[in-house]
Amino acid sequence: MARKGENIRKRSDGRWEARIITGYSETRKAIYKSVYGKTYTEVRTKRNVFIQENMINDTKRIRTSQSEFTFGQLMDQWLFSMKNKVKESTYAKYNHLIKAHIQPVLGGYLLKELDNQCLDQFIEQKLTNGKLNGSGGLSPKTVSDLLSLVSQVIRFGNERGYPCAQNLVIHYPKQIKPQIKILSDKQQKTLESYLFEHKDSISMGIILSLYTGLRIGEVCGLKWGDFCLDENLLYVERTLMRIQNTDSNSKTKTKILIDKPKSDCSIRIVPISSFLIPYLQTLKKGNSCYFLTGTCNYMEPRMYFKKYKVIMENCDLGEFNYHALRHTFATRCVEKGFDMKSLSEILGHADVTTTFRRYVHPSINMKKKQIELLKCNSI
Repeated sequence: MARKGENIRKRSDGRWEARIITGYSETRKAIYKSVYGKTYTEVRTKRNVFIQENMINDTKRIRTSQSEFTFGQLMDQWLFSMKNKVKESTYAKYNHLIKAHIQPVLGGYLLKELDNQCLDQFIEQKLTNGKLNGSGGLSPKTVSDLLSLVSQVIRFGNERGYPCAQNLVIHYPKQIKPQIKILSDKQQKTLESYLFEHKDSISMGIILSLYTGLRIGEVCGLKWGDFCLDENLLYVERTLMRIQNTDSNSKTKTKILIDKPKSDCSIRIVPISSFLIPYLQTLKKGNSCYFLTGTCNYMEPRMYFKKYKVIMENCDLGEFNYHALRHTFATRCVEKGFDMKSLSEILGHADVTTTFRRYVHPSINMKKKQIELLKCNSI
């Protein structure tokens, strides 16, 4: 079976084969070259050497014939330029989107040939049948992310004098803002009753998200040294996530990354409600131990999410994803009249506007209270 996204497979004769795109025909069909080896590692190494050598040759040809420069070659240059400019997780996302979705469709076009019609066809194809497993189209949000990368690459090329087509117009698909789900008061009480019955670190991680708005990666990255229980404070300094592995010599497609939180504003000090302190003190371990495991070994978000889903299903709340806890926290804070600047900083937002726009979703009860403020003077 082929390694997904690598074009490497084990043949019936026992040898491993790697197929490499070396060009495109006049009808835009990919032209492949195969290299062979006795093991997966051997053939992958051969493939990488071939790609590296041909990238060098491509660079030499570019200097003498920019008119034959393809959009795929420009994307490779842009990715290389971005590697040390963005976070590793961001680069991994860019690399995956380009290699999996953009390169196979638009990579073979010469820069001067990439026009509005090409982009419109690309958008239509991705919206109707863009999923890698062939099960349907990508969401408008994902297609917009792809187009944003295309736009950045074209801008990169124009800034460096490459012969990109002029007057390109990118028509971003209309996005429908998804309905944000939060737990009702009754649902939250049901969940909390279950969690406080068990009171282990898995349950308390969920409680922390409900009462501090922490993201799942931030909970997984917590160590006991991040808590200052004497002062009811929590220091959010890292997040843990699984990202695409961009190392071509690695045997794994993904890897765990422990990094700073989402943005500089997400590195923050969060107050902990005093009623939680006794529960946390009973679980306390050494400063170097992770909060969820109580050891020096972490629990990755994918595993923690599975445990979360089991708990939610036991409470008949299986329809809520983990981020609903953060939404619920923010909404409860607004309902109780929190100072918005304080809430914004607790959530790790750059400004109050982001807090209002993204995470604050008033409940129907709150709307009823607001509407009752209107009184008819003539009755």
